[in-house]
Amino acid sequence: MKETHCSMNYAQRAYSIFKEQKDAQGNLTYGKEMVQCQFVIFGNWLDKMCYEDALETAEKALNDAIKIGEQHLIGSAHFNVGLCYKNLEELDNTEKYFKIAYEIHKN
Repeated sequence: MKETHCSMNYAQRAYSIFKEQKDAQGNLTYGKEMVQCQFVIFGNWLDKMCYEDALETAEKALNDAIKIGEQHLIGSAHFNVGLCYKNLEELDNTEKYFKIAYEIHKN
């Protein structure tokens, strides 16, 4: 049984909590966790077949992953953006993001 709404709600709440946590210099303390929450939200949008919302969330996750410099998360975020474009049937963009994800993960 899918618990999409419950999952989305908890992931959004967790994201908000993580986003508020900063160290003494004002840097995010839970950057990885924020991106992982966005991945959960993205997956729920895909399950609901809301591909535009999924794309928006995937791009936000990609931008946050780039900010924190986590290569694994950057690669996964590129893959997720590619999945959105696949579902939107924009195959040129799909290929572009899948290639970037591949290059990051092959290392």
